[in-house]
Amino acid sequence: MIDKIVTRSYLKRLDNIIQWQERDVFNKESVSQHSFKVSVFTRVLLDDVFGDSHDFQVERFKLDCVTHAIFHDWDEAIFLRDVSHSIKYNEFNGRDVRNAIDEYVNHEFSKEFENLDEQDRVAYETLRKSIVDVDPKVKIVVKVADWLALLFFCRRELALGNKNFTATYKYCKQGLFKAAANLADMAAEYYNIDSGNFLNSINKLIESNVYGETDF
Repeated sequence: MIDKIVTRSYLKRLDNIIQWQERDVFNKESVSQHSFKVSVFTRVLLDDVFGDSHDFQVERFKLDCVTHAIFHDWDEAIFLRDVSHSIKYNEFNGRDVRNAIDEYVNHEFSKEFENLDEQDRVAYETLRKSIVDVDPKVKIVVKVADWLALLFFCRRELALGNKNFTATYKYCKQGLFKAAANLADMAAEYYNIDSGNFLNSINKLIESNVYGETDF
């Protein structure tokens, strides 16, 4: 499997696919750069929420979350482009758009990695679990990190004077708040964890402005 990843063009595409191409951006960011930030944020917030657990199931879940964070936009290497938030989450047919993309990526992924030998089949299942068949609980964690990466990006652009991201920044704060609440609920329901400190940290981020100062 490693030879397929190294020799084929997936990583090249992730380096070359630039996000927010529909807007003027001061600091352009590739999907690879974005995915690295999401992976970092995922790793840190897992410790914030779950702490240093010695429970095998919790540690396995944390590993699955970081793995998905690394691969969470791998579908764009298959789809060959970034699709903006305004398209994927539009009120008219955003869900249909996302479902259509998911179906296409699933089809292309299965076709690309068919006819594998037994050794590669294990790696294939790991990739599939991280890209097209992801545990919903894992998605909840990585979605928080994804919003954090967008928050980071918006603040950077706004600090440089790019007003194109003013509305997106407000939208991002709302999305981050909801995603963090979903994560806290999931941690309480499935792992009996109180995420109060984590939520306080998220709320401080939401209440602060682009320069890290409080808005209120």
